[in-house]
Amino acid sequence: MRCDDKTQNKLKAKGIIKAYRECKLRHKHFPRALRKKKTTKAKFWQIRSSEHNLKTVLVNKSALNLADCKHYILPNRIQTLAFGHYSLRYND
Repeated sequence: MRCDDKTQNKLKAKGIIKAYRECKLRHKHFPRALRKKKTTKAKFWQIRSSEHNLKTVLVNKSALNLADCKHYILPNRIQTLAFGHYSLRYND
């Protein structure tokens, strides 16, 4: 896969292969995921080994998703706090 885009943005998407990140994901997808709660799906081919046999597998993953099970998302939808943070204590 070849990508001709010469912009120098550093995009982070864990679990998504480099070729997909460089050619398909754009900066505009990140604010869309945060503000409009839109999930971006990544679909790509990957070479995997199973019992010493190589095979190509079509992988379909959620690339950008607003759901985060380890952090509390603050009302501005940009900043997060880890669960258990002192400022998240509930008053009973």
